[in-house]
Order: sequence, then structure tokens, then C-alpha cells
Amino acid sequence: MLVIAIIFIISALILYSLSIWSEKIKKGLKLWMVRTFASAFACDLIGTSMMFCLASVKFEWNLHSICGYGALIIMGLHLAWAL
Repeated sequence: MLVIAIIFIISALILYSLSIWSEKIKKGLKLWMVRTFASAFACDLIGTSMMFCLASVKFEWNLHSICGYGALIIMGLHLAWAL
């Protein structure tokens, strides 16, 4: 399950990068870019959820968890803005 979670996280990184850089290079937002970003967000949520299930400690306030969940919130807001 760990390998699958890692694959989802890496897929999210690639899809996020593709959508963000494409929008920057084209200087405009296309529908396929929004779909790619939404797919990246879905991969990120799935990968993070799988990692959460694998963790021995379910939740702990530390820098890693604050940054991780903060990033998910920012990506969700970014997706809502693009939509």
C-alpha cells in the first residue's frame, strides 16, 4: 500500500507541475489545464489518505502535518478559483 501511495503523490507532483507550467507558458487557462489540476488534487488527496491510514500515530500537530494539510487547503482553494 505504501508503494501505491507514493505513486499517487508522485503523480500529483507531475500533474500539478504540468498544469501550472502550462498555464504560465501559454499565459491563459484552458479547460484541459483545469482538468489536469483537478486530477492532481485527487491524486494528492488519495495519496495523503493512504499515508494517513498507514501511519501509526493518526494525527499529531507538528510542522509536517501543518504544512501538509495547509498545502491541501491551498490547492483546494486554487482549484475552486480555477473552476
